[in-house]
Amino acid sequence: MNTASNPPGTGQWIGASYALGRPVSTGEPYPHLCGVTVTGSMTGVTVRLWERDCAACAAQRATAAHPGQPGGRPRLVLLSGTGARR
Repeated sequence: MNTASNPPGTGQWIGASYALGRPVSTGEPYPHLCGVTVTGSMTGVTVRLWERDCAACAAQRATAAHPGQPGGRPRLVLLSGTGARR
């Protein structure tokens, strides 16, 4: 998606839209795809998406692992090298 020409929330999650068979706007949270079966349009290979393939499940796991942090991400702590000993 070209974010320079599209205002936030006006694009589509391409993979999720394909997997779910409907347009999924970037203005809404990434949907759960776990348990969905998709068939590649070029290869014809059928794949079942598991929890490990689901971005929404990954975001929930991160939030649960690091509550209170934005997006569930751990806070980064920058360490200065001045005073470090070997």
